[in-house]
Amino acid sequence: MLALAAQFFLGLVYANAGEWLVHKYILHALGKIPDSFWAYHLYEHHAVCTRNSMFDPGYQKLDLTIWNTQSKELAVLAGILLLHAPIFLISPSFSSAVYACPSTLLLQASQGPPRSALGQAAFALAL
Repeated sequence: MLALAAQFFLGLVYANAGEWLVHKYILHALGKIPDSFWAYHLYEHHAVCTRNSMFDPGYQKLDLTIWNTQSKELAVLAGILLLHAPIFLISPSFSSAVYACPSTLLLQASQGPPRSALGQAAFALAL
């Protein structure tokens, strides 16, 4: 039982570190290049958030018929989850934590900025 808990914890650490690294070095670094696939993050998502008090209303309703910020992010997350699918056979607890992180991020994004002072502080630190 302790081994499963340790695997889950390591999965959370791995997924959060991976999300931070992808956000910093791919979405922000490569996103600065206007013709890059990753440019949507800075030029669309950040622009919308800046205009809407750090809230992107596009995450409240997903429309898969258009290739926009949300559908691009969903495609990237699906690719990451598929890439990690074989690990599920070896360590289901680790994989469950890895799978939980992207879904939690999407849920948080769909709800907008937190209303409590503590939630707002955590939200600001996450940016």
